[in-house]
Amino acid sequence: MAGLLILHFFSNLFIRSKETLNINLLPAYHSIKVFKPIYYILQKNNKFVQTKPLIINQLPNPSKQIMYIDYSEFSDHFVNIFKNKIGLNDDEFSHLITHFRREYVPQKFYFFRAGDVCRRIAYINKGTTRTFTVDEKGREHILYFSFEDWLIGDQESLFTQEPGFWSIQAVEDCELFCITKADMDSMEEKIPKLKEWHRIKHFRNHFATLHLLAEIKTLTHEERYCHLIDKHPEVFQRIPLHHIASYLDIEPQSLSRLRKRLYDK
Repeated sequence: MAGLLILHFFSNLFIRSKETLNINLLPAYHSIKVFKPIYYILQKNNKFVQTKPLIINQLPNPSKQIMYIDYSEFSDHFVNIFKNKIGLNDDEFSHLITHFRREYVPQKFYFFRAGDVCRRIAYINKGTTRTFTVDEKGREHILYFSFEDWLIGDQESLFTQEPGFWSIQAVEDCELFCITKADMDSMEEKIPKLKEWHRIKHFRNHFATLHLLAEIKTLTHEERYCHLIDKHPEVFQRIPLHHIASYLDIEPQSLSRLRKRLYDK
């Protein structure tokens, strides 16, 4: 059965973790003690194939479980969202963050797959993801990329609890701070201003999607390319060209010609 074994290297020996994860449950690395470096081995056709190591920053305590997050690990931006923008007091914020769990999603692995029901959202602490769909011909269409300090998840599926339309895949190795829908719903009942923020966030996501559709319909490929560079100048250092081409809905060769034309201007 295809699965993922989390292994750590100690005394020149690979020691198997006590937990074997079903590939369909990725990236649920819960309750696994982590050492540096971490290697993962994927079983394919009844053979174990070692992939590149996923190197994670040294944890304060080598025996610390990766699922728990220390208060000091939350970024200033994360704290600002909940304490300043939403207005949570210290006690409310401290209680909220106890519901967040850390998950590591290796490059090319999925945080969420189309057809599943979204039951959690995540804050990107490190890494980049892409949100995309696949048409009947098997061609991918990328809606947007998400970087550090973004919240990700299929909002429609989260709200309706019906199968989602979009897939969310790690473009880089990602460290995520996740909270389940059940925990978020529970916190919103206890803290009404958190529920109001989530409602406003839902509408803003809807409006952002409308603006993105308007951009796709009205701007040229060159204008969309320039707009992407203006918003995320680091994009070419972090996103493969074929993904950028998919985002612009052009072939990679056309993107190369577009970049050359702009460079020659």
